[in-house]
Amino acid sequence: MAMRSVQGKQDTAPVYYYELCNCHDADWSHPPSGISGRALLAAAEDGCLTCSIVKGALAIALGEPVKEEYNIVYKLKSGYGIKICYMLKDEWSTERKFQVFLAEGEPALPPPLHLDHVKEIHEEPLSERSLQRIQELLEDCNLNHSRCSVTELPALPTRVIVVGDDKTPPRLLCMQGERAEYLALSHCWGTEQNFTTTTETLDERTRGIAWEDLPKTFQDAITLARVLNFSYLWIDSLCILQDDRKDWEREGMKMGMIYENASLTVAASLSSADKDGFLIPRTQYKSHDFTIKHQSVENGTVVLQVRTAIKKHLRRDIGRIRHTWRANLSMPAAAPEPLDYRAWCYQEKIVSRRLLSFCISEIEWDCQSGTNCECGARRRLFDIDGPDARNGSPRQAYQSLQHTDSGVPRSDMRGGNSRGLSTSLVELLNPSSEIKSSATESINPPEDARETNSWLLWRTRLVPSYSQLRLTKEMDRLPALSAVARGLEPLAGRQGYLAGMWLSDLANALSWQAGAYSTNGPRPGRLSCQYRAPSWSWASIEGPVDACFDYEDDYHPICNILSVHYSLAGEDPFSNVESASARIRGHLVPATLRTTQAPPKSGQDWEVDYYCEANGTACKLHMYPDTPIGQTDSSLHRSSLNPGESQGKLDGNVQLLAILMARPRTMTGFKDRTTAPTLDFGADRWITFLVLTHSRTGSDCFCRIGIVPHASSVRLSGEGDQWYKRWPMEEITLV
Repeated sequence: MAMRSVQGKQDTAPVYYYELCNCHDADWSHPPSGISGRALLAAAEDGCLTCSIVKGALAIALGEPVKEEYNIVYKLKSGYGIKICYMLKDEWSTERKFQVFLAEGEPALPPPLHLDHVKEIHEEPLSERSLQRIQELLEDCNLNHSRCSVTELPALPTRVIVVGDDKTPPRLLCMQGERAEYLALSHCWGTEQNFTTTTETLDERTRGIAWEDLPKTFQDAITLARVLNFSYLWIDSLCILQDDRKDWEREGMKMGMIYENASLTVAASLSSADKDGFLIPRTQYKSHDFTIKHQSVENGTVVLQVRTAIKKHLRRDIGRIRHTWRANLSMPAAAPEPLDYRAWCYQEKIVSRRLLSFCISEIEWDCQSGTNCECGARRRLFDIDGPDARNGSPRQAYQSLQHTDSGVPRSDMRGGNSRGLSTSLVELLNPSSEIKSSATESINPPEDARETNSWLLWRTRLVPSYSQLRLTKEMDRLPALSAVARGLEPLAGRQGYLAGMWLSDLANALSWQAGAYSTNGPRPGRLSCQYRAPSWSWASIEGPVDACFDYEDDYHPICNILSVHYSLAGEDPFSNVESASARIRGHLVPATLRTTQAPPKSGQDWEVDYYCEANGTACKLHMYPDTPIGQTDSSLHRSSLNPGESQGKLDGNVQLLAILMARPRTMTGFKDRTTAPTLDFGADRWITFLVLTHSRTGSDCFCRIGIVPHASSVRLSGEGDQWYKRWPMEEITLV
């Protein structure tokens, strides 16, 4: 059998039922057709060990005898045991899958039944065996993972909780630069945020906190810290003064470092509120013992275990990404947990050095060197398993950027690039007010691959997944991502960061569109309730956003960023802004924006078609609005309507700013893809346009209201002059 490298070890291809015994005819179809319950029962009755094991496992797992009319397919997988599929023929709603393995301490079975001893998921998350598993993971990481180790103890945060013991209640302690190991908690607050620290309760918290006053999640976190022998715990709602804006801003700027420096971040993934707790019994994958008597096994009997087959869960994603082409580029996703939907917890999970997640079905482990879990199916060692292990989640991609010299491997970050950036490289003059460029339009490549990959990671992974997450306060959209931005700054921020965008990559970053991954048609977001970012930033709207191009498309900026002016809303440069504008030189095409009722189509999830018609042409360009669009006379603008509300027909003037030229893999022939340059104004290429309307702030000032993701350059030119000659470059200001 062919060998392949999987999970840090040599693994073999699975062995199907007809290869495990002589009871059933060979079936080389893929997948095999399987056998009937009647055939299995007969073979077990005739004394076949393999069939007896499968029969016994099904009887225990189902709680009833095997049904003769059911179809059964089973196979032996190295490191896994026997995987059984049990269902009525061609009726997939009846399908159930189970896993069979040797109980701990049981002797090996005769060939070819090379069953393994598999990690159990114990019902109690802090049982002796569960706690031993956590300690094994932590000890292994401390001893063997050079990426995860630190040379000195971390400085404790401004305030920490001293966890105490059974006789000493926990209390809040103010620190003065002392160093020690500590735990950090990542949790969903819930709608009832009753237990926090304020300026009024600070003294009371430092004297001691009554156990019964603590929410269940806090009690569980303190209990875990005690059994793992940690003296200190950091919880945001208790260690930051919630009614002191300056304290909140000051500590919020440190939050990324707090989670990164924590010896372990504990994620209460299964809890939707602090009152729920996370040390909750897990029964979904509970193992059940059963005994098989057979003359071929040692001592005549063997104890095995069966449980519901655990679904592959190598990464965690939320939203539509789990059902689109992007899922095919990465590894199987587990079902999202409540914590996966909370925006504030996104950065906590990404930047943490070590992450211990208490999920509905088991405990999961992430560190800078790999991933693991209680059952062992999630085990990946990045140094051994190679780059594919790093494309499983935003966290893994982020961590690989932090700990490799060349950045995320191309198998992870494929396609669209910023090489040969036409945007003029700008020089940072004043970090709080202005960025300017030279007048040159020359091509200036990025400094290294990690810089390029960090931009690509930001645009195509982090922002699209983060934009789907929930916030209680809309104005926290940028602050809740600031730790990730701050962590990438040494790689991506050579020219600064503004309102969720890297200025070095601004020409590419402008090409975001409203709507989640692979949205079928325009899905406008909602205008932010307060100003927090300019119209050209994805952070100016609420709702999912995505990049226009996927990993395998080649694209190139065709506009120049001349200067950027802005004023911050506070002290944190990675947070909200009071105002911002960008001076841009590019091809500006006058057009008319109209809407029509969309024709009914199968699978269509929108009701209105938006299109722009370039003046003097018959070329209709499909447009994705950022938000619902309002109209006053002939003037169009972003509207505060909810995305689902009817907005009526539109017919108004707009300007189209050409920002990118693309050569998608699905558009051109092989020869063109492999030999022709992406930037070729004479070839058939896709052009990406921003859809702009005039702003009241100046005659050459414009606001973004949407995007035309792809327009054919040939169709746009028509029979007349080529489009870029008909509409030459000019300077405008985007606000």
